Amino acid sequence: MPSNDEFRLFAHRGDNRNFTENTLAAFQSSVKAGFLAMELDLVRLRDGNVVVFHDDDLNRICGIDRSVYEIPLDDFKNAFPDLLTAEEFVLHFKDLDLEINLEIKDDIKTLETILPLTKKLRKPLISSFNSDVVDEAVEKGLPSAYLFSNLYSFLKRKLFLKNRRLHISSRMVLKNPLSRLFFRHYQVYCYTVNDPEEVKRLRAYPFIKGIFTDRVEMIMEV
Repeated sequence: MPSNDEFRLFAHRGDNRNFTENTLAAFQSSVKAGFLAMELDLVRLRDGNVVVFHDDDLNRICGIDRSVYEIPLDDFKNAFPDLLTAEEFVLHFKDLDLEINLEIKDDIKTLETILPLTKKLRKPLISSFNSDVVDEAVEKGLPSAYLFSNLYSFLKRKLFLKNRRLHISSRMVLKNPLSRLFFRHYQVYCYTVNDPEEVKRLRAYPFIKGIFTDRVEMIMEV
């Protein structure tokens, strides 16, 4: 089988099954397990601080009915002490030879805010469902990937993409008989794959270059 450098496994929000997702403990655990790549989510708060967090609100993680876009950093830290700012994350991992996928959940302003931080990481990668964010990252010379959840959204944007790296749902490949035709000229990474048998099926496609997984055990299984 190809080495990890040829088929890349990303720890999805760190080791999120054994630790709270997107926290220092989760990321450190994935590195200890042997992952060479990690994925994390970034959102911008009301006061302009960018933090490592996935959701639009605090309900799922903190049990608080507040939007992340309406809360300042101090209030967020009080509600969720394990919260990392983007700067804190970079401080911990800037010296490691890891590919760090920074998924921007909102808009270009967040990208502009973290640009100085990306220069401190050895292998930064910007991704987003917001194509404008990825377009801007390409213009800035940053490695980047377009995120798509379904075939329609990909086909709608296909002619306007500025690079060939895609992060897409595994369903878009495995449940689409024409996937070889649609994606053969792209570098494709599939999310979120937790079944080793599914990984084997995906690796039969030459354009699949890696996966995102919630299971740190996957590093030993594929």
